[in-house]
Amino acid sequence: MANRDLRDWIEGVRAAGELKVITGAEPKEEIGGIVDIYMRKMGNPAVLFDDVPGFPKGHRVVANILTSIPRVNLALGLPPETAEMEQIQWWRNYFKRAPSQPTKAVNGGPLLDNVFAGSDVDIEKIPTPVWHEQDGGPYIGTGCLVAMKDPDTGWINYGTYRVQSHEPKHPAQKKRKLTQPGRDMQSVICGGGSRCDCSRRDAL
Repeated sequence: MANRDLRDWIEGVRAAGELKVITGAEPKEEIGGIVDIYMRKMGNPAVLFDDVPGFPKGHRVVANILTSIPRVNLALGLPPETAEMEQIQWWRNYFKRAPSQPTKAVNGGPLLDNVFAGSDVDIEKIPTPVWHEQDGGPYIGTGCLVAMKDPDTGWINYGTYRVQSHEPKHPAQKKRKLTQPGRDMQSVICGGGSRCDCSRRDAL
């Protein structure tokens, strides 16, 4: 069975010896540079940044998540030692079956561990790195799932997009139709979900 969420996956990666923990790295100039170094070679560990200056302990950043076969295996619910060809066969079987899971209504869950609304919303409380030298600012979403509803047709699109943090209450997705004055933007940004979900979207 695949991991339940990002926290569950992190613990599996830690147990497999696939996690490097770095403390005290600054988000605007250091985290992005460190991640760039670790991403240069397939098989380098995932990097977990803790004790980020200016943020409470436990406000962490994890990156370089799917650049090793064992970590992808863990995301898929496979043993970390699963061979590459076995993983390829897993993907072939998955796309042949194209399984879908029915929705299930529940009254709670980890999703509701931290809830903020109204004036309490402030995304600058979350450590958000400037990932690349030429980025226009910090990006809070890189491997997240974004759902957006077209205001004219009602059609809902799901995809993986970069999401830049512009203001304390506004992560921004550049969508011209949805940024016209007087129009509501119905969207959901899901971060910290199952790494299996993220890897499937990236594969598509």
